Amino acid sequence: MLETFTEAVASFFTSIDFESPTTWIVIIGISAFILYKVVMSSFDMIDYIVNRTYIYNICWEDPAVDVEILKIQPNDVIFRICSAGDIVLDYAIEGPQKIVVCDLNQHQLFLFELKIRMLRDPHLTYDEWWAIWGSSDPTTAVKVWKRMRHTMSGEARKWWDPRIERTFRKKFANSGSSGFAARVVVPWFMYVVGFDIKAWSETGFSHEWITNNYHMVERTAWWLRRLFPRIIAPFAGVPSNQIGPEFFTIEFYERILREIVLDPDFGRHNYFYRFYYEKGYKDKTCCPRTLQKQHFEKLRGNAHCFEWHHATVQETMERVQPHSFTKLVLLDHMDWMPNE
Repeated sequence: MLETFTEAVASFFTSIDFESPTTWIVIIGISAFILYKVVMSSFDMIDYIVNRTYIYNICWEDPAVDVEILKIQPNDVIFRICSAGDIVLDYAIEGPQKIVVCDLNQHQLFLFELKIRMLRDPHLTYDEWWAIWGSSDPTTAVKVWKRMRHTMSGEARKWWDPRIERTFRKKFANSGSSGFAARVVVPWFMYVVGFDIKAWSETGFSHEWITNNYHMVERTAWWLRRLFPRIIAPFAGVPSNQIGPEFFTIEFYERILREIVLDPDFGRHNYFYRFYYEKGYKDKTCCPRTLQKQHFEKLRGNAHCFEWHHATVQETMERVQPHSFTKLVLLDHMDWMPNE
């Protein structure tokens, strides 16, 4: 009986066409399902990530919107959740009196501290700043790290020591769980969906091209409805409390995708998505203000306005004097609060 079973199994595998893309899609899909079941039964994915690395290597909100609404003044004291720190760095260009940030993920603060300590290095040049955060040049990163390493907090220094060269050699855009998703999950997802992003990029992210290939947007929305809420969301730092009923409708994803990819200026101004696709900022005209040369001296000049806390929003508020802040940006922090 065992021999018959073995022959049947051998016959089954022999009959599989491993040259067929469909076969590999099925294999990858089954593997992803098994991995998902193992992960969800073993631990909370976000907690697992937070205990080991940062989630966000860049912020996904547009600071230009904040700056327009906040109208930052020299006497402002601003509070915000840290994330990757890019947004508050942009605020600093406006010259507020003080910026206080907090984060529950210690590793997000390690990343933020690295940026701040580099900016406070009196020998830092704009070319070095761009080489590190724009081009992900490991040689420059290590050079500047050795120069300002002693200014880092003990925990942050210990964490970055074995990682600084590797992080930038393997491209900063690939770091953190969002970088992992961009490097591994998204390419697999695009392959399954049949979204030829390379062909689109070769047209300069042409509005005409994506309009003529709108079926790719529809297919992407269909797949996101099935994969995002349970598999992709943890890597993007989206907590279960934030997954509402709209996340289980195709229309929700299609509306978001339309707003993003059908924007005629997508290729010229949307540096968020190009950062992941191009593994950094390849174009100095399509990057954050914090990496533009004309803002570098203002950014450096106000790099001492920051204060950061490894704490919740409430814990941070309890540490400061009442009415300390003139402006606050709380993001979606209520989604992270326990229901009770």
